Amino acid sequence: MIYKFDNEKITFNDFFIKLNLIKTDKLKFSISDRVLKKINTEFEIIKNNLNSSAPVYGINTGLGGNLNYKLQSNEVSNFQDYIIKGRAVSAGNYLSQNIGLKTLLARCIQTSRGKTGISPGLLKFFLKCLEEKIDPAIPEFGSIGSGDLTQNASFGLSLIGKGQVWQNNKIRNSKSLFKSLKLKSPKFEGKDAMVLINHSCLSLALSAQALYQAKISLMMLQFSSLLSIEAFQANIKIFTPEINRLRYSPNQKECANWFYNILNSLKVTPRRIQDPLSFRTISVCHGLAITNIKQSISYWENELNSTTDSPVVLGKNKLYSTPNFHNPALSHSMESIMLSNTTISNGSVQRMQRLMDSKLSGLNSYLSPVGGKSAGFAPSQKTAASILAEIRHLALPISFDASPVSDSVEDMSTMTPSSAKKLIKQSQLIKLISGMECLVACQALDMRYENVLNSKKISQVTKNIWKNIRNSIDKISDDRPMENDINTSSLILEEFVKSNKTKNNLFF
Repeated sequence: MIYKFDNEKITFNDFFIKLNLIKTDKLKFSISDRVLKKINTEFEIIKNNLNSSAPVYGINTGLGGNLNYKLQSNEVSNFQDYIIKGRAVSAGNYLSQNIGLKTLLARCIQTSRGKTGISPGLLKFFLKCLEEKIDPAIPEFGSIGSGDLTQNASFGLSLIGKGQVWQNNKIRNSKSLFKSLKLKSPKFEGKDAMVLINHSCLSLALSAQALYQAKISLMMLQFSSLLSIEAFQANIKIFTPEINRLRYSPNQKECANWFYNILNSLKVTPRRIQDPLSFRTISVCHGLAITNIKQSISYWENELNSTTDSPVVLGKNKLYSTPNFHNPALSHSMESIMLSNTTISNGSVQRMQRLMDSKLSGLNSYLSPVGGKSAGFAPSQKTAASILAEIRHLALPISFDASPVSDSVEDMSTMTPSSAKKLIKQSQLIKLISGMECLVACQALDMRYENVLNSKKISQVTKNIWKNIRNSIDKISDDRPMENDINTSSLILEEFVKSNKTKNNLFF
């Protein structure tokens, strides 16, 4: 399959579809004649400005705190090397595999749109690297969200054979990989070094990973809450469409309809007129979480389909500095996701505890079938509380934490990569919480119903999840170590979500 870059909008889902095709060697790339003509025209403008008497940022001036330094004519030619080498100061462990590949894909999309001044040779090289699945290894720390310069410098070194790359879950030298692939990086021309490092594509790559994981973890909580509702024998009339159309809370109606469509046909008599709020307000709280993720994805798509470079080529022989590397909408929206994630995670923990409370659930205390000295699921409350505390901690905003750098020229920052990394960590913890809720609910289902699979009071979706869990994890008949059960339940539920992308899913 050949994909031709021709300036069309790329959606979040498109991005991941292309990424998966690249990873499976099913996608090649080309550039439309219209785009290539534009790239060539803008590159000629860059060359005309190289020896201009007027200062042009990053072309004939220094960067950051050195922006007032005017390069001498004999300094312009080797300044490209200075730009990359002098800024490769990122540190820490390498970011996970495929972050570099996502960064490269985002960079190809942005540079193909023009205005960046990239040389035609470098753009074609980018596309060749994509086809070869070149995955630059980028250290974890360095960017404050304003251009991602230091980590992009490591990204750039990888692409010129002077850095590290991921290959088959291992780190190797990019020079040796390029040699084995007979891949040679082009000579830098014009502002190619700036094109390599002065953009927000690392922020886009990390945010893409964060938002994808946030979608998965929220759907896992959606399914685990469904099991809890049925295990608690809750009042499902709370999801009636007429009730949820009475106000316009973000995605409340859509979320309630999801539950209603699954549960409405069941002939279940509620045990209580009103259930605890962790059951009654699911559609409100989950609806907000869904809205926040969708809004953040919308901001992410705006960033991907924009030009985040500085300077850019505009008009005839004109280069302008821009603020387009500054992306507070993306970082702040991810912080909003983390706040709503804290609320829905707390709801999950509360539902588990209500299921273990015999006075509320009508089941044995702590869901122990033997009682007495048996702890049942009581100790798992401590584990859930500790995970919830971590989830809450990760919801503390980091995007307001700016430290002026470069002689205070860069005195504002968005901390977008840090926000994304927080969201990735938080999503992993939410997966554990949802796996634990699923495990608790399955035990409650077994205790409430003699035969889960044959019961007419249980939805088919819940039966499917219960069956997947019970194929690997037995119900608790007496106290036993459950740490592996929790991890296994989380993995099973995540696989269920991924395999149901077009069915019973609010996102896919």
